[in-house]
Amino acid sequence: MAFKTEEKIFTPIDGKINPDLLGHKDNEKVFLQAIQSGNCHHAWLLSGNKGIGKFTFACRVARFIFATAPEVQNTEMEFWEPVKKIKKTKSAAAAEAKQPQSFGMFSGGFDFGDDVGGAEDDADESNDSECENVDSESVSGLSSNVQKKSKAINEKRLRADSLQIDKSDKIFDQIVLGTFSDLKIITPDFANNKKEISVDDILKIREFFQVTSSMGDYRVVIIDALDDLNSNSANALLKILEEPPPMTLFFLVCHNVNNILDTIKSRARVLNFHPLHDEIVERLLFENIGDIDKDLVKNLIALCHGSIGNAYDLYNANAPAVAEDIKNILQNLRAGRAKNLSKFATELARNSHKYSAFKNLAMCLMTSAIEKNIGALDDENISADFCEIIDMISDGGRKNIQHLADAKSDIESMFAKCDEVNLERESVVILTLKKVLE
Repeated sequence: MAFKTEEKIFTPIDGKINPDLLGHKDNEKVFLQAIQSGNCHHAWLLSGNKGIGKFTFACRVARFIFATAPEVQNTEMEFWEPVKKIKKTKSAAAAEAKQPQSFGMFSGGFDFGDDVGGAEDDADESNDSECENVDSESVSGLSSNVQKKSKAINEKRLRADSLQIDKSDKIFDQIVLGTFSDLKIITPDFANNKKEISVDDILKIREFFQVTSSMGDYRVVIIDALDDLNSNSANALLKILEEPPPMTLFFLVCHNVNNILDTIKSRARVLNFHPLHDEIVERLLFENIGDIDKDLVKNLIALCHGSIGNAYDLYNANAPAVAEDIKNILQNLRAGRAKNLSKFATELARNSHKYSAFKNLAMCLMTSAIEKNIGALDDENISADFCEIIDMISDGGRKNIQHLADAKSDIESMFAKCDEVNLERESVVILTLKKVLE
């Protein structure tokens, strides 16, 4: 089989740019029905395996929301002109001033003191009825204009049968450039080697809410992903979700819902995303990587378990070559030898792409071993090297399924801890290879 041998990195299209979403049509219908009903939940927890399109879905929803929002236009002066100022009596003004002023969840009311109004409270209350008449015809005209505009907006959303919007819509460019003020995307700052979403990142959401919507409609917050929150940032997010500002939508991407605070889950509507069908993964691989080998595609489909993100990662790091090394090392370990183990671990630790491939490959192989032991593995399209590894891990299909599941969980925790506290990658690689054979 002519697998690629040179390191050729493929960069998949970013979810902010991607105009299409393959699969997940049922989830699209669920959200569309919710937004059209006028009773849309303020927070949506997008749950499912990593790399199956949850962030792309969130960006797709955001574009739809903004594309069907009212457009900011220069309104004719007579639209605002007719309403005359109402004259308030002194007692009415004093009573109004005594009311505590609330500015939502981010600031408390202002204390105006007990002496507001003073002696003016005793003014002649007969003046309370003295105020100028409001031009009722003009107010009616204002209300009519607002109703017409609101109706047009609602009809635009109500007529929609999908979340797809025109690719030439200006919303696309604004979101890609990060210039659209009604959208806030929170992700770890990987460019500066930060792997967590910090409290400071969450506090940026509060700053975001202090600015009025530019379109007079929904504001959207996307967090990718909840798995990257630490305990402090998770609690900070919880406080925001407990008292969300009006006309705000949260899309919370989550790869493992079991690792998320129950209190966060309880304040969001969970939308489960299922693995992509093999046909969709195959189509995406061929469409995006034109010269990819057909046999390699079959292997990637069999190993990625419905995650196109995993498939891309495995491709980028030449997973078949990594698998061959893993097979040889596991064979040595079973024979009581540690030949080439340290050298292999050091090589992976120094190469981020290969380390990423090893990490994804280890999880995919553990999943395949579990599938083998329950009779659910279709190994017809899996190459000999991968089949041998799966057979060693599963002990020919005889190993206890719960034991395999626990081993997979332990390995996943090791990788997560390595990323979180910067453990030595060499140690994690060695421990993983030993763990799969226990």
